[in-house]
Amino acid sequence: GATSHTSTAGSFADGVEVVSGTPDDLQQLELGVTNTFDLTSVALVKQVDGAAAAYAAGRQYTVAVTCVLPQDGTMTPLVTAKPFQVSAGQTITVPDLPVGAQCWAQETDTGGATTTTVSHPSAAQPLTATATGTDRITVSNTFAAGTLTVKKKVVGGPAGPYSFQLQCTTALGPVALAAGDAAFKLRAGRTRTISVPLGAACEVKEVRVPKAAKASYQDTTGTGRAKRDGRVVVSPKASVTVTNTFAEGGAVGGAGAGDDRGVRGGGVSLPNTGGPSGWLLGAGLALLLAGAGALLVARRRRS
Repeated sequence: GATSHTSTAGSFADGVEVVSGTPDDLQQLELGVTNTFDLTSVALVKQVDGAAAAYAAGRQYTVAVTCVLPQDGTMTPLVTAKPFQVSAGQTITVPDLPVGAQCWAQETDTGGATTTTVSHPSAAQPLTATATGTDRITVSNTFAAGTLTVKKKVVGGPAGPYSFQLQCTTALGPVALAAGDAAFKLRAGRTRTISVPLGAACEVKEVRVPKAAKASYQDTTGTGRAKRDGRVVVSPKASVTVTNTFAEGGAVGGAGAGDDRGVRGGGVSLPNTGGPSGWLLGAGLALLLAGAGALLVARRRRS
């Protein structure tokens, strides 16, 4: 398994000669053979891709590297399942390996990736290290994405907008959603589609529900009550429909109604149709009363 070797008597021409005759002492013969083992290194490269790769930012992965040196049919161990911690886009050097060493790697912690590919995954597909030191083992993790759609329906009430919160988790813990996906608003009849890691468990919740409304959920995953709790598993798609049903004649109220709150009158909620606001109506009534009073005073003076 040496990189190279030399001999002081490598052929008949430069061989050691046995002296003829019958000497009294045995002749000392010396044959010199030198084996040279040059050292090199192998690079361990980490790649991350996929539609949900952004959710794996800063995550570390564990890759175990094994190297052996072939020597006359025997594999001499050099490194055995040595763990390396590596992040996306990072390259780690496995140093001091004899040229000709055979190496492979296995990812023992995939960081929640959907699939993992290793360029040299086993002793049957090893990398043979050369003297150049440019050899590499590449470990690629793909994070596929699923799509979650939130739909808004309103029965007997204003169009909204209404406020929602979204939380998702995977086996590795909470998913760091963008601010606009973690909290958002929807008007009646509108939808919002959000990309999350494939297989994520997500919960949609309407917040600040109007007092006169009852919020109900219809999910595309789960069975029984689990189809009505706003919780779904996104693999590869899922949706949650949130319906607000308003009691007949009830006051709208509640912060969730947004800019579409009704104007209350006589205990009945009147929709805001874009006409005069309540203070304008009050001011008009005051002016009418003042005019009537002035007319009455004028008539008394004449009499």
